[in-house]
Amino acid sequence: MALALKTMSTAHAVALNSVSMNSSGPVFGESPVHRVDGEPESSLNASEVVRLMAHELRQPLSTIESIAYYLNLVLPREDGRTREQLSRLQGLIEQSNWILSNGVRCVELSPAARELVDLEEIVSDALAHRPADIAVDAEFAGSLPQVLLDPGQGRDLVEGLLSLLSKGAGDAPPIHVSTRHEGGRILLEIASPGRTPSQSAGASLSLESARRSVHANGGTLEYLTNANGAKVSISFPVFGNDA
Repeated sequence: MALALKTMSTAHAVALNSVSMNSSGPVFGESPVHRVDGEPESSLNASEVVRLMAHELRQPLSTIESIAYYLNLVLPREDGRTREQLSRLQGLIEQSNWILSNGVRCVELSPAARELVDLEEIVSDALAHRPADIAVDAEFAGSLPQVLLDPGQGRDLVEGLLSLLSKGAGDAPPIHVSTRHEGGRILLEIASPGRTPSQSAGASLSLESARRSVHANGGTLEYLTNANGAKVSISFPVFGNDA
């Protein structure tokens, strides 16, 4: 018992370090401490905090992804149940990175550098660079009037919506992309039959990011969902019809 008490006392001495006790409570010694006096010289704004948080979170996510990759290599092929859980883990890592990207994109949208563009060319470029596992069928009106749009933001917008609308049922029909000219506006519709991506984690952030991008470029966005699936309808005024 004496030995146990002596060991515990030593442990407490190590844990407390330079703290001693007197009748009025703990008294800190003279060892260096970190002090925070007053307000910091500069503070981060909301977008900088989100960007910093995303950066910090990506590091442990990357480590987890490396561990999952290693386990995928060494696990026996016949261990189906463990591999199923590993696949879920990899999906959650991908989902987490997607959420972080949407959060950063949502708060740090740059001012739109709008120029006259053919919307169908912007959409076609985004479709050409989509992930191979996202099936799409496109129906373009052709020969549409030009609109004022930041080309980079336009491509990011379409790519982000394709990523969002591909969430959900894996065996659902291809995403349908169409354009048309109606009432002095160019309409872009991206429909996802058989899926309800708004129920996926991160969907709200993705939609908010898309909404901000569209509004920054003078357009409107509407998101509709029902038992048959989901659809995003975007419209931009034909150049000269902004009023």
